[in-house]
Amino acid sequence: MLVVSYHAIDGPASRVVVSAQQFEDDLSSLIDTGYSLVSLDRCTDWLESRVDLPPLTAVVTFDDGYASIATRALSVLQRLQAPATVFVVGGRLGLDNQWPGQPAWVPTMPLLDAHMLRDLVASGVTIGSHSWSHPRLRALDGQSSQDEIVAAADRLEQLAGVPVRHFAYPYGSFGRREIVSARSRFRTAVTSACRPVDRHSDPHVLGRLDAHDAHIASRLNLLGSAALMPYLAVRRGLRALLR
Repeated sequence: MLVVSYHAIDGPASRVVVSAQQFEDDLSSLIDTGYSLVSLDRCTDWLESRVDLPPLTAVVTFDDGYASIATRALSVLQRLQAPATVFVVGGRLGLDNQWPGQPAWVPTMPLLDAHMLRDLVASGVTIGSHSWSHPRLRALDGQSSQDEIVAAADRLEQLAGVPVRHFAYPYGSFGRREIVSARSRFRTAVTSACRPVDRHSDPHVLGRLDAHDAHIASRLNLLGSAALMPYLAVRRGLRALLR
């Protein structure tokens, strides 16, 4: 199973932005290759051996909760009947993405407001938590980390009016303390590690493919081939070298 992560759709040129056309092409390529697009809850049911899913299955996720998910991505999701989960930074609703620690190369872009959030919920999109303020969790003291993971989700539930069952670690950074907190509150927690999900995956340390990794795999016709796993291993190695 592949869990694919996006951020913003259309906008200033940046590694966190893809065009609406590329987004639609990526999802269409997955479907044309034979992938079934399912919700993160359905993925979790599969991990818990509650349901069976086809060998080729993919989950669509978005980090940060950009306004463009509502204005650009939603129509594509509806047209392709693709479920999706949006991980929202609860304390930034109606603001922009310039939280402390944001890399300088990320352009300023608007985030979902409460009205947009409720519209996404009404359209069937799953809402997950991406913390309250998008900190590097491992740099916080224990209580602050717990608040960003657990208390933030409780507040987001009140704002969204729906259960919040999934979490995305900000910056993909976490340690054992964060895993324990996530396990106490959520069905799943996702990372930025470039790896597929299998029946043995820890539900609170799930790997994901970055949108650009998925796009390259699609362009190289790797999505349905045995070469996909070596490709992902190479991408993981490149990221490790860059860090």
